[in-house]
Amino acid sequence: MRLTHPVPRNNHSQLVSGLKPGVITVFENAADEKSAKRFFVSSGSVLVNVDSTVQIISEEAVPVDDLDTNAVRAGLDAWTAKLGKGDDAAQAEAAIGVEVHEAMAKAISGEM
Repeated sequence: MRLTHPVPRNNHSQLVSGLKPGVITVFENAADEKSAKRFFVSSGSVLVNVDSTVQIISEEAVPVDDLDTNAVRAGLDAWTAKLGKGDDAAQAEAAIGVEVHEAMAKAISGEM
């Protein structure tokens, strides 16, 4: 997710939205593309305030460069093996595990 334009300061309400597993790019200096840092987030929320500040609330945020391809692949295989097994809660957990690991794989490959 990339917010590149300031939110208008007049006549808008705070924006709240959910985050799916994926990559967030944070710019320490909006005028400098080289200040960009990419983080993988597993889930969370984003709040855009009336003063144009942004808050990201995430269960986990990991620099994309720190993701391990082999660990992601192993995790995806493990969660995929659990799909369709167990009670509803176990199946939901497996589906979330697959979704998160697929998103991590895409982040590593640069698809996100």
